Amino acid sequence: MQPSVPVIDLTPWLGGGETGRAGVAAQVDAALQGVGFFLITGHGVPDELRARVRAQARAFFALPCEAKQRYAVTVGGRGWLPPGVEANGYAEGTQTPPDLKESFAVGADQPTGDAAVDGYWFQPNVYPAEVPRWKPPSWPTWPACAGSRMSCSSCARRHSGWNTTSSPSTPGTPRTR
Repeated sequence: MQPSVPVIDLTPWLGGGETGRAGVAAQVDAALQGVGFFLITGHGVPDELRARVRAQARAFFALPCEAKQRYAVTVGGRGWLPPGVEANGYAEGTQTPPDLKESFAVGADQPTGDAAVDGYWFQPNVYPAEVPRWKPPSWPTWPACAGSRMSCSSCARRHSGWNTTSSPSTPGTPRTR
């Protein structure tokens, strides 16, 4: 029987103080070590924004490959990762064929002030001109992102033993990305 994907409520992280953050960090750590994925609730992202992003993502992925190719990046970059670019099984050291999925990577783009972290993890986002409504007017737009990026990293380090400064290619090193 496959383990179920854990659902983690971020409400204690956002308003529960150190004890709440430690509890959420422990749940995230357990989920990533046990299943490798988790779902979140209590994030504060408005339903309308989630629906808009999902609709715009569908519009992008429906574009012909030639149009998407203009936004192609390698793993770790911001933009389109075509099918076959990633092989996520390698993260566990398992020889696997390339992934069949395609994805579009975006992320927080306000620097943290740490040049080593910012240079790798906070690259500028790229948004496709063919889907102009995909680009958000401002980032972050919800409480779960505001001010929690660095506190999440430091709490994870303290409570879960995550090494948030290692290169993502270091084998056996848990990552927070």
